[in-house]
Amino acid sequence: DALLSGMFRAGASSLMVKVGSPPLYRVQGSLVPSEEEPFGEKEVKFLLEDLPSPEEKEKLLREGQVDLVVEDSEGRRFGAHIFRHSQGLGGVFHPIPDEVPSPEELGLPACVVSLAHRPSGVTLLAGPTGSGKTTTLAALVAEAARAGRHVVCVEDPIEYLHTENGPGLVHQREVGIHVESMAAGAREALLLGADVLMVGEVQDRETVQAVLEAANAGILVFAAVSSARTVSALEKFLDLVQEDQAELARTILSWHLNGVVAQALLRRRYGTGLVLAVEVLLASPSVKEALRRGNLQDLPALMRRGKGLGMCSMEASLERLLARKVITRDEAWMLTRESEKEGAPL
Repeated sequence: DALLSGMFRAGASSLMVKVGSPPLYRVQGSLVPSEEEPFGEKEVKFLLEDLPSPEEKEKLLREGQVDLVVEDSEGRRFGAHIFRHSQGLGGVFHPIPDEVPSPEELGLPACVVSLAHRPSGVTLLAGPTGSGKTTTLAALVAEAARAGRHVVCVEDPIEYLHTENGPGLVHQREVGIHVESMAAGAREALLLGADVLMVGEVQDRETVQAVLEAANAGILVFAAVSSARTVSALEKFLDLVQEDQAELARTILSWHLNGVVAQALLRRRYGTGLVLAVEVLLASPSVKEALRRGNLQDLPALMRRGKGLGMCSMEASLERLLARKVITRDEAWMLTRESEKEGAPL
């Protein structure tokens, strides 16, 4: 409890617990040791082993990792990722704000916010772990609810709580508690009469199929994909489909795609906090046609030419932040290196 509370005193975005090291806080992107002595295996096991529920412990044993939400003595909520590694258990914790931030507070472009007001279709939200995808999805869900829509969220775990929905309605369902899987929850959204479906992570073929089925049924879908760039997110989404179904999946997605948004968080040059860099690929007729034909290699050029429609490459987003002196060139270079690892050089 003291370690979790210490995150607020340190102004940290996360806490990391590992055998042989003192607990570490991530402050402004850098790791800062706490005042605790290095933890031994027994101390880490004592801290982490009792956090998961019996069902979550079973998943930890089966898959080697589990995501959950914990609370401190003051009722503050934290997202937790507990995992097994060569020295036993490890854990990463991050605070969950009490209120869902607005799109304006996050710095989301207007063209991205407008996707929450589309009547139907699919928007993929991409970004690596820690890039703020969950927060952006929560902001878009709140935006849709304020417009009077019925939103069903399928999450693993539930982080942000949507308690004030305006004229709309939000149902949040957690995998392993309320639904068996992401795919099952997505399919059940049709039975619940959802106008909008939010899928916390697309990781398997069944979830891809459920997303496309929901889109075919006229539901507005937001789905997260762990990938650094827009084009690689589309590739990852489609690669989950069986090879003999790939052409059909591309065709259906081309009918319903609204856009793909990729984001990254970078350290500000001056002051504290992080700033959002965003890549936006909108589903123009040319983009839809390239997707249908499987010519994904044409999408970066189409994105650059679509500036007037609101499209923006990650290069352009970084250039704007550099021109405004919001970030350093070193910070932009680090993001470039991460993108190159995924085969999408900036």
